[in-house]
Amino acid sequence: MTATTLTDRYIDAAIRRLPERQRADIAGELRGLIDDQIDDRAAVGEQRDAAERAVLESLGDPARLAAEYRDRPLWLIGPRYYLAWAQVIRLLLWIVPLCTAFAVALGTTLANEPIVEIVWMTITATVSATVHVLFWTTVIFALIERFTPTSEDPVETWTVDTLPATQSSGATGVDTIVNIVLLIALGAAVVWDQVHGMMHLEGHWQPFTHPGLWPTWVIGLLLVLAAEVVVSLLVFRRGGWNMPLAHVATVLNVAVGVGAVWLLAQGRLVNDTLTRLIETEAGPDVARILAILAGAIFIGVAVGSTVDAYAKARRAR
Repeated sequence: MTATTLTDRYIDAAIRRLPERQRADIAGELRGLIDDQIDDRAAVGEQRDAAERAVLESLGDPARLAAEYRDRPLWLIGPRYYLAWAQVIRLLLWIVPLCTAFAVALGTTLANEPIVEIVWMTITATVSATVHVLFWTTVIFALIERFTPTSEDPVETWTVDTLPATQSSGATGVDTIVNIVLLIALGAAVVWDQVHGMMHLEGHWQPFTHPGLWPTWVIGLLLVLAAEVVVSLLVFRRGGWNMPLAHVATVLNVAVGVGAVWLLAQGRLVNDTLTRLIETEAGPDVARILAILAGAIFIGVAVGSTVDAYAKARRAR
């Protein structure tokens, strides 16, 4: 039997990853390339064994060399499709988990599940939907990357026409004034509702919000709104958002969102008179659906405001 050299083993490791019809030609090409480089090194006095080892090490991993011959990338999502993959991922993560959370919360509520079960099933389904979006989108793009020749163009060719509009990283004077006016109006509306009432039911004016919110919860809300006014003024004064201000805005958004959803779940956010009227006229299922919609709105506003603050703070860096 002929002794197996390092060159033989290297060529065998490389061509075993190639289609059968290519192996003989590429094996001959590789052997000629390796022998020529060994001869060049030997001609300047290097030992052939050492020269052979040095040449093979310079060629690198045979698996990588085989991938180059097959025009097969050695990455999961390469530069040709990465931007398209990231764009699709961002779009789907804004749609699929939120729709899943709403559908599961609605279904479990209509099924009269306990509040703990509703929250747990909603969180579980949302996480599962997120994982599926990431996994299957990546698999699809990985298959496209593997089986599309590198000579083909990416999914979408960039042109100047695709440039997005300029995005602001701060707040204009008009934005600041409008935001502060809305915050003051919200605080005034809550106080007026608690003191005077905004619904004329059963022969007298009653508050839309639950009477038990006064004074502790209402004062807490007014303090949060005052803090948001201060944040708006600081953003305007420094000419834009920064990360510390975005962190403060997040805490305030979480305080309002979580507090409102918790009160809603406990039946302590909306006046009991209005709740009973809706249940009597439209049925308990409608009342629960309206409660879910209200909770989704609170969460959506808090999340949207937080994301916007961090996005602007990032652009201001």
